[in-house]
This record gives sequence, structure tokens and C-alpha cells, in this order.
Amino acid sequence: MRYKMKLSEHTLQKGKFITPINSLPKMHELEDEKSWTYGRMPEYLWIGLLLKYYGRDEGLRMSYGIISELHKLAPGLHTARLSQILKLDENIQKKFFDYIVCAGGKE
Repeated sequence: MRYKMKLSEHTLQKGKFITPINSLPKMHELEDEKSWTYGRMPEYLWIGLLLKYYGRDEGLRMSYGIISELHKLAPGLHTARLSQILKLDENIQKKFFDYIVCAGGKE
């Protein structure tokens, strides 16, 4: 099985090298908002850190507490994505940050 792809197998379009799979019709790069790296990975990292440090049960309780507090502070927010939290009013962000740091997410 071949693991490395040759640069000659890529095409240059608008200053970017495009892999053969992305050259297929109907294939296109994911936008930043749809990209796993930009969209979900930051949240999964934080959840993973909570679970690793506090264990499954306590980590899940803390995650629930954090999400519940975010919902109280910003009931119109439909997702707990970091990119959306950073768009909130600065005062709401501060209250949310204070909750996480001071209370540790514990109720």
C-alpha cells in the first residue's frame, strides 16, 4: 500500500495544491464553519480534558453544569461552539468565564 502521494499528482489552482480526491467533480473543500478542525475539535478537546482530569461521571456533570450556565446567560444561543460564544456580548462572556474559573463548573 502506498502512503505518500507525489506532488506531481496534485494540481495547482489559485496558488493552492489540490489533491486528486478534491479534483473530482462534486468534491470541494469544507468551509471553515463546516470543517471538523475549526468546528468541533476545540469543543471535543475541552470535553476530553474535563473527562481525563475529573473522570467520566464528574466530568460529565461539570460539562452539563457549564452548558446549563451558558444557556442561562445566553438563551438564544443554539450551539455551545466556542466560535459562537466568542460572538456574545463581552459582559456575557465574562460572566461565563467567571463561572467556569471560579465555580469550576460545579453546582
